[in-house]
Amino acid sequence: MAAEQLPRLPQRGSKRSTERNSATFAALIGLCFLAFGFLGLVSMVLPQVRGLVLLLVGGVGFFALHYLVWGRLLTKLREEEAAAQAKDK
Repeated sequence: MAAEQLPRLPQRGSKRSTERNSATFAALIGLCFLAFGFLGLVSMVLPQVRGLVLLLVGGVGFFALHYLVWGRLLTKLREEEAAAQAKDK
């Protein structure tokens, strides 16, 4: 196939990517609230489940902190460094 016949892919803009990341993060937080609400109800009925709930809260907290530090903050820093390097060239 010739290059003229290939369909053009949409360009990725930073605003659209940011909106998509925000929507994904909001959906993830909503899902976590729903899951922890269900586990809270289960732990009221079955007190033995409270240990499991504490372990899950700790694990989710660890991964949330990991996501915030490595996924969000360091991505922004890399973008700023790339912009500074492009400006210097």
